[in-house]
Amino acid sequence: MAIDGRIYAVTYLPDGTASLLLEPRDRSAGPAGQERLIVLDPPPGLDGLVGECVWGGSGFLMWKDERIAERVGYGRLRLAGKGEE
Repeated sequence: MAIDGRIYAVTYLPDGTASLLLEPRDRSAGPAGQERLIVLDPPPGLDGLVGECVWGGSGFLMWKDERIAERVGYGRLRLAGKGEE
């Protein structure tokens, strides 16, 4: 599924993941892609992305022109550079 939206909330969850909640970039438009993504092994400070627009396809998540995460399943992400050691 496509991702195209603005992050409006980040919640750190008890299982060690984080939830990114998305809204449409243009609030007058309908939903554009997924509304919630789970980040595996999130770093502190991920809430600095609140208000930022992100987009992506079946394998990645982009912020501006930077590939910031790989998709691991339907609604889960692994941030770029994580788990590659």
